[in-house]
Amino acid sequence: MMPAALIVHEMQGRLRLRVPDMRGEPEFFNQIEDRLQEIDEVFSVAVRPMTGSILIEHDGINADELAHWARNNKLFDVKSQPGKKHAGYSIAQMSQHELNKLDDYLKRSTEDRFDLLSLLMLMAIGLIVTEFLKGRLSAGSFALVWYALDAAGISTIKKKEGF
Repeated sequence: MMPAALIVHEMQGRLRLRVPDMRGEPEFFNQIEDRLQEIDEVFSVAVRPMTGSILIEHDGINADELAHWARNNKLFDVKSQPGKKHAGYSIAQMSQHELNKLDDYLKRSTEDRFDLLSLLMLMAIGLIVTEFLKGRLSAGSFALVWYALDAAGISTIKKKEGF
């Protein structure tokens, strides 16, 4: 029976696998490193036997193709880990996605009266007041005031009837 290699992270040009059953077996990982470098699309392989990790940098091979190749060569069986829904996305993209979800939640739960920008503005104002009360206003504090006012839309506020 071949050991299972779990996909830990996958993005364009990079794939990290973990083979927990073979952790601490340098012979296995050295063989994997040598064999993976036989693939034309693979240009770098880094193994860490102590953690059971395999990092593959490539140009154009995906996890399915690698799984097929590894199975045919009787090296390991690639399996996806449950909950790895963000494969292929950068940290910035995942952060933006999560912040958008938080913004949507704030808007829904306050009937569009409060959003993430409002929260950040109030946090900035709170920091400014705290620094003022402690007597530690600095140039950075004034920049924080400027950013808070900008977030509040002070430059775009127009006099509205009844407001």
